[in-house]
Amino acid sequence: MGNEGQKINWITQQDMGEAHCDTCHLRPRCVMSAIPEKNLFSAKKNVRMITPKRRGDVIYRTGEPAQGLFILHAGSAQTSLAWHGEYQIICDYHLPGDALELAGLYMGKHTTTCMALESAHLCELSRESLLNLSKTYPKLQEFISLRTSRALVESQQRQLDIACKTVEQRLANFLLALSSRYAERGYSAHTFRLPMKRQEIANHLGMRTETLSRLLTTFRRQKLIRIEGREVHLVQRKQLRLLANS
Repeated sequence: MGNEGQKINWITQQDMGEAHCDTCHLRPRCVMSAIPEKNLFSAKKNVRMITPKRRGDVIYRTGEPAQGLFILHAGSAQTSLAWHGEYQIICDYHLPGDALELAGLYMGKHTTTCMALESAHLCELSRESLLNLSKTYPKLQEFISLRTSRALVESQQRQLDIACKTVEQRLANFLLALSSRYAERGYSAHTFRLPMKRQEIANHLGMRTETLSRLLTTFRRQKLIRIEGREVHLVQRKQLRLLANS
């Protein structure tokens, strides 16, 4: 996270300088992991860090030209779609190392709106730079294709969950998936912070906020989890997995 005391122009998306891909601890999860380490110093000149965002700041909007690929370096963000122009349906949430909306690269415009859930630091790889690097390093195109396919499969699974699974199963699945995503980044798989508020999580899972609050209370009483504010500890992962797959 950035220094909160530092004065930063949060609104203007200006260039904050060259990224430090060669020393970044998230590189194994980033698109830049497809670049051989010996070529990273010259390749990283194509990546720039942009002005950090505060919670609620919009990173891009549906329909805007997709001029490059955003990579979340710190913080968290969510992508959403507008239903009938007003109600926002939260499609996904993003953690450090995630590339934001790969589909936009192929569509030429953003298909969702992305908003920072907290102070968020991002890197950007322009569309032109991405195309040039892909020609030099074919594994980069392969990496993007695999991530795009994975995002599609996960989106289809979420639709299936909302259509076919109970609210209990959906919440158990969400907690386990979040646990796995934190573990992939080297963080604890048992204790972590919810990236969204309860209202946002309920929206994402296709349930009412009151239902989510009731379920969290039930999970706590059943000693499946401990929760304080947005800090969650998974006490019985095995039981949660059984519930999710029942």
